[in-house]
Amino acid sequence: MAAVEILISALPRDRRAVARTHEALERLVFDDGGGLRLGDLRLGRITAVAPAVGGAFVDIGAPQPGLLMQGDVPDRTLAEGETVLVRVVRLPVANKGAKLDAWPPEGVAAPAGVRAPALIAAGEDPIVALVRTSVGRPLRRVVVDDAPILGMLRAAVPEAAGLLELWRGPRPLFEAEGIDEAIAEALSPQASLPSGGRITIAETEALVAIDVDSGATAAASPRSAALACNLEAASAIGRHIRLRDLAGPIVMDFVPLRRRSERERVVRALQQALAGDDRASRIAGWTRLGLLEMVRERRGPSLQRRLNAACLTCSGSGFDRDARWVAGDALRAALAAGWDPAVGMPVVLAAPAVAAVLRDALSDARRTVEERLGCPLAVHADPALSPASFRLTARANAR
Repeated sequence: MAAVEILISALPRDRRAVARTHEALERLVFDDGGGLRLGDLRLGRITAVAPAVGGAFVDIGAPQPGLLMQGDVPDRTLAEGETVLVRVVRLPVANKGAKLDAWPPEGVAAPAGVRAPALIAAGEDPIVALVRTSVGRPLRRVVVDDAPILGMLRAAVPEAAGLLELWRGPRPLFEAEGIDEAIAEALSPQASLPSGGRITIAETEALVAIDVDSGATAAASPRSAALACNLEAASAIGRHIRLRDLAGPIVMDFVPLRRRSERERVVRALQQALAGDDRASRIAGWTRLGLLEMVRERRGPSLQRRLNAACLTCSGSGFDRDARWVAGDALRAALAAGWDPAVGMPVVLAAPAVAAVLRDALSDARRTVEERLGCPLAVHADPALSPASFRLTARANAR
């Protein structure tokens, strides 16, 4: 097993840690010092019972209520308004709240004098957890750029004390070690393979889809080239699953392989790449269409969803409305507004690309709208507006 090193950069409410081997990132942990942690013990109050899902929603002091399944409290029936002592076993994902289980397992009890919602005991520090779980591997060193964090780690993980180093370089730790560039690569939808091929990773609400494209792999035949590319891809996919914290159903579209023995080699390569993962996973096998399926335990949002905000322009879809379509919407909105020419001239404020369409490609349509309104329709470009939006206003008539 390759030796691992951990690099930690800490600022108040912004602590970042990475684990890497052979200069390739394996894990990234980000802790902002607030919100929920895995393993938190919290006193909550049931806000609603949900028979349809077999559980109840619990206010634990987070923006979204957590879900406690009735099966986790077998000794009694959950009821709205009651207080429960719960543990966080999965962090919120998208619009879903945290997954909870009862604590202790045989029942729940409210500590005296504490009112829900309240934090009773915090879960393990994620930076400490990363170092602790890495000690069992060949851990080469742990470099920290903050002395208080270094001291905290010495006390929390004494078995790693001899490997801890304080960063004293002239440049920031992550910049000097090339970590910032590696994180940017981890957030890209595509990752290159040594042979020139690539994998493309697409996360959706339902599943993760991974596509493998072959490159210029040097091989004696197309069949051996496909196998070589797929073995490279399987190794890279395993690393990226852990690094990006991909979870739930994962479907992989490898370069087609006809022989069962070759497909089995790809599965073994993926299993090897996932060895030592702290999340439970199961490779389901190949489908009739030649896709490889697996599922991995989910404990919270992926790296992509943690570090990237949803695009306000495209509502997270990755696409903007075409400028010509938006321009047409603007013209129709002007007609629907029912302008009074005596009050003032209607004005469309739009992104430069939309304004250009209104002045050129849809100039005839604009004149038709002006005829129906009985007055000119002014168009002003506003770079501050998103490509998929426009705004209607009026220019008062001079007196």
